[in-house]
Parts: sequence; structure tokens; C-alpha cells
Amino acid sequence: MKRLIILFMVWASVASAQSTSSYQIVTSDGGNLYTNNVDIMETLEIVKPAYACYSIGTDPLVTASSVTVTNGTIESGTVTNTWEADGSYFVVGESGQFDIHWVHTNILGFPAQIQWEGYYDGNPSHEISLSIWDYYAGTWDEIEADAFPVSDGSEFTVTYNVPTPQTNYVVDGVATTRMYHTSSAVGSHDFATDYYFVLDAQVQLPSADTYYAISALSVCGETKRINTNTMNFTNEVGGMYFLTIGGTGTGSTNTVFEGRIFTNSVATDIFFKRTINVAGDIGNASDSGYLRIAPDTTIGYYLKGSRDDVWASFFNFHATINKIDN
Repeated sequence: MKRLIILFMVWASVASAQSTSSYQIVTSDGGNLYTNNVDIMETLEIVKPAYACYSIGTDPLVTASSVTVTNGTIESGTVTNTWEADGSYFVVGESGQFDIHWVHTNILGFPAQIQWEGYYDGNPSHEISLSIWDYYAGTWDEIEADAFPVSDGSEFTVTYNVPTPQTNYVVDGVATTRMYHTSSAVGSHDFATDYYFVLDAQVQLPSADTYYAISALSVCGETKRINTNTMNFTNEVGGMYFLTIGGTGTGSTNTVFEGRIFTNSVATDIFFKRTINVAGDIGNASDSGYLRIAPDTTIGYYLKGSRDDVWASFFNFHATINKIDN
């Protein structure tokens, strides 16, 4: 009887060892499962995570950070009243031929357009010019001599394109604009600004049908097994990835824009197209797709336009990459 018990214990021990050795341990980092057993991977669909995202995180509608007034009187409000179209005004009284200087900071590219919303309660024959400072020539360049033509006190909006070369009007991300009352002053007249901004041309495309890297990008979340710089991703592990590119924006009129994902400087089939019409509309476009990508592949995001010397701005641009297999 004792011999039988001993033999059973030996058999049980060997069987237990064989059973244990036939299994692979699945480990976890708290959110993801890992194993070196291919069969277990396929059964559980365990994915080794790798992911990242980029965005253009700055608003292209650059309001003024400061404003100064000479030969006029600030009757109410501050520069902060001009940051939103909300019916709160920065009001300048026409105690003299007022001269208003606006400073716009944190411009990524150059000022492409200027838009103003407010009212002028004055004389129809009076003119208020709009100018922008040329940092290279050291002069004010007039954009429009009679820039605010409505004078009955009702609110209205004007939009003007900044003349070329727009790069003359920005230094270290700063542009300065001017509103100058060129006519004789009448003390009872008021000039009120509700909303005022310059449109930042974030991406410049000098030559037609030429891809340019979108370099004004920032990482927009946590990354894992993806290396990033200001222009592209580099993946650490190979596999099947799901990639996206797209956003909402505007740009030079009468232009077809195309955004496309590149891998190792080669164009992929993941791309979008968007036409900006004569009115300079705002719209969105995007695309996504699956790519099998080898380790240490450079993944970049590019834009091209159908004409020379065009620009684009994004209110929201995102590019993402996510590993979906092992």
C-alpha cells in the first residue's frame, strides 16, 4: 500500500510539472496584456500598444495682445473686449484724429487676412485707414484708405487681404496693425471694436503641386513606442497600424489643397482634398487607413496646393497613429 502511494505521488508530481510547463504566463502592465506565446496572442487578440497624435494647437485667428491710442480718447473697454464677437466694445472717441495701434503676437507663419467687426458712429465723408507695419522697410503700408465705410452706428464686418510679401509684416511672431482717422475730428463721434483679428497663415506652400511637410505640429497626447519630433513620427515596433489625417481650415482662395501621409518620404494612399473657393470658405476634410509598417519607419504629414505662393490655416488639425496587431 505504501509503495502504491509513493508511485502515485511521483506520477502526480511529474504530471503537474508537465502541465505547468505547457502554459505560458500572460502578464499585464495594468492596462494591456502581454505574452510570448503566439497561439495565446491569436486567441486573446493581445495587442502590443503603440500610439501617438499630432495637432496644430494654436488658433489661427490671432487677436491683439495690446492696443494703444493717441489723439483719441478711450471711452470704454480694453483690448480684451475685442477677443470675441460678443457685443462688448472697445470704444475710442474722436476727440482728435485718433491713431490706434494693435499688437498681435504668437503668429506661426504670417498675417494673411485681417477681419474687424464693430461700428462707427460718425460722418459718412470721414475716412479711417487700415495699415500694417513693414518691419523690413520701417514703414506703414496702407491696406485700405477708407477701410470702415459704414458710419451710421450699426454693426458691420470688413475683411481685407494682407498685401504681398506678407512675410515683411511679421518678426518673431509679432505683427502690428493701425487704424488712423485721416479726416478732421468731431468730438461726438465714436469708433467701436467688437472683434478684431489677423488670420495666421500657418502653412506656406511656395510652389504649385509640391508637397511640403506640415512642421507646425505639437504632440497632443500620451505616446507609447512612438518617437516624435516637430514634423513626423518614428515607430519602434513593426506591425499593422491605423492612421488618420484631417482637420478644419481655410487658405488661399481658388486653390485645391491636398494633405497626405508619407512613410520614409514616400506618398501613401491616405490623403484628403479640399477646394477653397473664391469666397475663402472654411471646411473640413480627412482620411484614414491601414498600413503595415516596418520598425523605425518615418511617418510624415504633408500638404500641397494647386497654385504657387499659397497658404493654409487650420482651426483643428489632427494626425494619429495606432498599432492594431502584434
